[in-house]
Amino acid sequence: VIVDVNNYRRERTEYIEEVAKRAVEEAKAEQGPVELDPMKPWERRVVHMVVSQDKSVITESRGQGYERYVVISPAE
Repeated sequence: VIVDVNNYRRERTEYIEEVAKRAVEEAKAEQGPVELDPMKPWERRVVHMVVSQDKSVITESRGQGYERYVVISPAE
């Protein structure tokens, strides 16, 4: 069961998608990895899904527990 009070989840998803897209552009421009802030599992999944549409970059989750975060890097 997912509870979405005042469309929080939808708005958060849209925000995470925008963060991921900006990070992809930064990783391409800098030609290096971009670390995002720690996120909840469902938020990291959104990032992985958004980034998977661009074959010129890859994602990787790092860290443990509540400190788990996503790194977006240019593909080799």
